[in-house]
Amino acid sequence: MRHSFQVRCSGTRTMNRHRRPPATRAQREALFDLYDGMHALGKESYREFRRRFRPFSVNDPALFGRWCSMDVGIELDGYTHT
Repeated sequence: MRHSFQVRCSGTRTMNRHRRPPATRAQREALFDLYDGMHALGKESYREFRRRFRPFSVNDPALFGRWCSMDVGIELDGYTHT
């Protein structure tokens, strides 16, 4: 039996089990910069690339994913780190 519940995190950002919180504008810009750096490879669309990045946990709104064989984290302010 599935229970639909919501967890408040970071003020106005709401997340339930079935939907991830929206990325901030700074995170989306950082994702596009990463995608643009490998766009010449032409292996996937931006939408497919963006969907590979997910929050690590409910309490941590930073996005994490794989990029060029590295694990990359993108903070709320758009700062990227490996």
